[in-house]
Amino acid sequence: MKLQELGKDEYLHRKGDKSINFFFLLKGKIEILSDSHQGGDEFKFSKNVDEFEFFGMRSSTVEPRNDYAKVVTEKCWVILIDKGFYEQIVKKTQLSVSEQKIDFLVRYVPRLRAVSRNVIEELEVFFIKEVATQGYILQKQDEQDDYIYFVYRGVCRILLST
Repeated sequence: MKLQELGKDEYLHRKGDKSINFFFLLKGKIEILSDSHQGGDEFKFSKNVDEFEFFGMRSSTVEPRNDYAKVVTEKCWVILIDKGFYEQIVKKTQLSVSEQKIDFLVRYVPRLRAVSRNVIEELEVFFIKEVATQGYILQKQDEQDDYIYFVYRGVCRILLST
């Protein structure tokens, strides 16, 4: 994990970059952009990432990124979290899901060690628990989001149309 400071109009990542990290925005604001259909250097706004948000989790480590993350504030501090490292830590712990997330943030993000437990517990809510019934669609093909899904109980099928 590492802390990266960026200035206005700098890119945290660009389309095609390897997707080995996901991110936690400590300070500032980032825009997620995609290519416009007109080509060139034109982009289409996708969404804003605000302080204390996780993002960039959805892509696997083998797929290149399909969007751009651009800083829109004067300064921006982002924690880069290695996806493989995160998965190893979660596998080793025997804590509840909620406690795993809090433990990860406190133990492995050095800047958050000085933050009160209450604030860490508030950050934990960014990891959303959702109960789905049979036939529920988590995400449709070609929809963009910044989630990583964990199936705790039951079965989830991934269907692709070609």
